[in-house]
Amino acid sequence: MNPPDLTLVTGLERFPDAPEGVVCWSGRVSGTSPVPVHLILQDQPVASLDAGFIDAVCADAGRWLRVAADAAGLEGDPASWDPEINFRAGREWAVRFTEAPGRSELGIMVVFTGECVTAIDDLEEWEDA
Repeated sequence: MNPPDLTLVTGLERFPDAPEGVVCWSGRVSGTSPVPVHLILQDQPVASLDAGFIDAVCADAGRWLRVAADAAGLEGDPASWDPEINFRAGREWAVRFTEAPGRSELGIMVVFTGECVTAIDDLEEWEDA
């Protein structure tokens, strides 16, 4: 299974240790300060990833990082919190700030559907899982 053709995500490599039924590729937003990008499918075809939407988000990654930071109530430069962008089927995606200030060492995740923030999670509960 190959990843979708993306214009603005480079170096996509399949993650070999994904759980059964899960396919994950990791790459980076093209540009001078590349942000990690993960494409995640769970028992879904590659065609369920919206390549045009993914490229559109990555084309304006800096703005989306700021939107996510503002939604989470974070102040300062979003790039300083080791952001990553995770895409799932359709237009489900998230920004995770792995080094954001918060109660959890796992960071903060801001979940989007399309252009709308749908959830903010400090990932505190994930530590107990």
